[in-house]
Amino acid sequence: RSMQGGLVGNDETVALTAFVTIALHHGLAVFQDEGAEPLKQRVEASISKASSFLGEKASAGLLGAHAAAITAYALTLTKAPADLRGVAHNNLMAMAQETG
Repeated sequence: RSMQGGLVGNDETVALTAFVTIALHHGLAVFQDEGAEPLKQRVEASISKASSFLGEKASAGLLGAHAAAITAYALTLTKAPADLRGVAHNNLMAMAQETG
């Protein structure tokens, strides 16, 4: 729970999905052998599905700050479609507060 910022409900699901997506993306570097190609393709398909899920949730615009931030990062890292990255970025910027 602490890695999810103590989130519950929809934000918890979204944040956990984003966190796992980020981990899977970073793990792709492990698949160097040709024999690992089928598994690499399955991981890439999972990342793609997760990115679609995250994009849908970002488009709904009902995420808290932590879930919105990690979702925006996951979508950017995985090079999700530009429109989804843009929505996630705009959601995050809408929450930003200027100080000073």
